[in-house]
Amino acid sequence: MGKVIYGSNMSLDGWTETADGDFAWAPPDDEVFAFITELMASTDTYLYGRRMYGTLAVWETDPALGAASEGLRAELRPHGIHVVTVYPGPVESAMEAAARKRFGNDRMSPKLVPLSYVERGINDGVVSIHSASWGRMRGCIPADHELAFSRTRGSALKGADVAIVAGVPLDFRLGFGGAIGEDAKLIRVDAEPNRLERNRAADVDLVGDVASTLGALAASEPGSGSAAWIAGLRAEETEKREAENEDRADPRGPLHPMRLYEELGQVLDRDAIVIGDGGDFVSYAGRVIETFEPGTWMDPGPFGCLGAGPGQAIGAACANPGKQICLLLGDGAFGFSGLEFDTMVRHGLPIVGVMGNNGIWALEKHPMEYLYGYSIAAELRPETPYEEVVEALGGHGELVREPEELRPALERAFASGKPALVNVLTDPDVVYPRRAVLV
Repeated sequence: MGKVIYGSNMSLDGWTETADGDFAWAPPDDEVFAFITELMASTDTYLYGRRMYGTLAVWETDPALGAASEGLRAELRPHGIHVVTVYPGPVESAMEAAARKRFGNDRMSPKLVPLSYVERGINDGVVSIHSASWGRMRGCIPADHELAFSRTRGSALKGADVAIVAGVPLDFRLGFGGAIGEDAKLIRVDAEPNRLERNRAADVDLVGDVASTLGALAASEPGSGSAAWIAGLRAEETEKREAENEDRADPRGPLHPMRLYEELGQVLDRDAIVIGDGGDFVSYAGRVIETFEPGTWMDPGPFGCLGAGPGQAIGAACANPGKQICLLLGDGAFGFSGLEFDTMVRHGLPIVGVMGNNGIWALEKHPMEYLYGYSIAAELRPETPYEEVVEALGGHGELVREPEELRPALERAFASGKPALVNVLTDPDVVYPRRAVLV
């Protein structure tokens, strides 16, 4: 793939102007151009919006500009124009029309990468798209879709021919790019350029409207030869789900968190909105709570800022009257903004909180004990009756000590029509099976 051949300072709305406020071009300078080109040499394709594309089109249409500088001429001749435009709305038709108008059919090559052709332009061996999503993208592919996987994300990313990272930075959640197979082609799709320059560089970096980009990809011709790979992932997914059955049926009291989520999953509606606010307790939820529609899962995000859940739940309840709103809370997280249940009561928002109450800061206590053999300031008061706090505020409260008490308590809470808290005592000795220890 060729290198970028031009650059420009531009305003936030995509226009370029001179110091006098007009749109004339400054005389090209060989030394300045060489310096800027060197800075930009590590970049392959630059993608610009409609306005910037129109501004930069002068490089294609004004022969005198290219002839004005040996530096410009040397760069322009071997590479040609190397820009992908990203239009709002119907991306595929607009881009293809623009590409064919400017370059002609004979120049529709990997130098120009229309989104509808990205699979073919990058790697002819690309196979069907497998979905492994988390965070805000959960539910975009329904959990029961044949290409939706949640337990095999690591295997899928390592074994894929092409990985499309859409709307997510290559941060620690993806091993800064290391979670993706070394031989895989990496396509990054986001609304703004990548600013994590030291992470793995994408083979193609698409900057523009994410929804339109993914829509154009979905409309492209599917690949072939992926059936065996998908079957292997499905077998691994099934095996890992079956391995959870013992924990899901665990009879202990206080409860195993997996038993709690097994029972909760039987009560939640398909379009229920679930908000996670906690450490280890919500880590379990991230693994096993299934979402079927976009916008039905919220959590503290990669920074893990506890206390955001009640506010998110209030917003979700106001925006989606009549839907089940389920707020998952650790007992530690409740201490940050639990009194927002007063807000819920005053505004008549029937949000149901489900608390995993193990009496510790588990996300800190267990890693400290693993590393050092002891923990500091990681204890909370066991069996604190947080449900009584919610009752005192005018809501509905339930206390659950044994597994057989849980389902009836959940059903009563959702049927109460009030803000409710189901305070479930969970076993503090259950350690979340994390792969990394963060202290």
